[in-house]
Amino acid sequence: MKVAGVELGNHDGSDRQQILRDCHETMRVVVRRAPNDPNGVDLFVQGDRQIGQLSAEVTTQVAPLWDSDRTAFDAEIWSVDEFTAGDGRKLIACTIAMTQFERVPVQRFLWTLAIAVAARGTATSAKWTADRSMSALGWLGRSAFSALRSVIPRADG
Repeated sequence: MKVAGVELGNHDGSDRQQILRDCHETMRVVVRRAPNDPNGVDLFVQGDRQIGQLSAEVTTQVAPLWDSDRTAFDAEIWSVDEFTAGDGRKLIACTIAMTQFERVPVQRFLWTLAIAVAARGTATSAKWTADRSMSALGWLGRSAFSALRSVIPRADG
């Protein structure tokens, strides 16, 4: 998707066009809700260097997902191109690729991690993972790992 507002200046006085000149494909882009606009989503590179924002059309689709707190987004620069503005100025434009992720509860993450370690066939590693998980999850972690042990055969016999 095309980054909007690349020709604007930033509130801190920095120039988005200058920042975009230092950008390259595959560079990570941080996606954040705009503090002064309840419907805005700002885009940053290298910390707090703003390169623009999502267009209003895209924001209307992304904002409800973001606000649900069940979805996270990751982005990277897909392309950096030069174009000629209506007044004849040469400007830098940018497109990003954005990926949507489901937020995973901690319990589900630890369960998946325990399965992955146990599937490698090392009972010692699985026990280490379980010990670490139990301290974080308490009774639920112990119950989950007990269920896991009954399904996956031990590597040592």
